[in-house]
Amino acid sequence: MAAGQNYCAVANFSFPTFSMAASPKSSPQCVQTVSQSVLLPAVCLGIGLTSLLLVPLLAVFLKISKHTAPTSENQPETLASVQDPDSLVPLSPVPVDPCDIQLEFASHT
Repeated sequence: MAAGQNYCAVANFSFPTFSMAASPKSSPQCVQTVSQSVLLPAVCLGIGLTSLLLVPLLAVFLKISKHTAPTSENQPETLASVQDPDSLVPLSPVPVDPCDIQLEFASHT
């Protein structure tokens, strides 16, 4: 398809084995392709306007993120507290009697 030209199409739906199901031909539907001499300035204008909008928003976002100092509540936990095995065991509201715990070992011979 060449830029700057008109192209038209006519639709007709039919089944080769069942001619009664065929539709009448539609009226021609035409489209005009845009020439490259019109398309390039439009694309450049779109990119320029988008940049004018996004660059100030990015600058404001970066300025705000620099001013927020990290506090103790949004700091990550230290490695020792994450790896503490006692902190991984859930606390039971009911005391557990050690006699109630049964262990079975399977022997592989």
